[in-house]
Amino acid sequence: MSVGVFTPGRGACWECLRSAEIERRDLRLGPGQDEDVASPRMPWNPVNAVTAGLSGSLLAHAALMLLCGIPATEPGCRFGLNLVVPGDPVMQRSPRRPDCPACGTLPARGELP
Repeated sequence: MSVGVFTPGRGACWECLRSAEIERRDLRLGPGQDEDVASPRMPWNPVNAVTAGLSGSLLAHAALMLLCGIPATEPGCRFGLNLVVPGDPVMQRSPRRPDCPACGTLPARGELP
């Protein structure tokens, strides 16, 4: 279970984090091959009342962190808890990517500067 903390113009966006995670995992996918081939997902969302409540509380905590600055957190990250392996924290941070299709600073292909 994890939550992302993003602020436009500050830190990485969700697309930046996702691209960095795909590169980090290096699933060795062939051209045009989808990630689901190497890392299949369940056809349902395995949630119950307890995990849904924890997710909501984690999201509320992230919102309060951004609003109050306590603890001081730089936007552009994803954090949470691994409920399958207790004690294995989830923390993902990546720099903002200039080539990001969502927040990047480089012009898109074929686009004139």
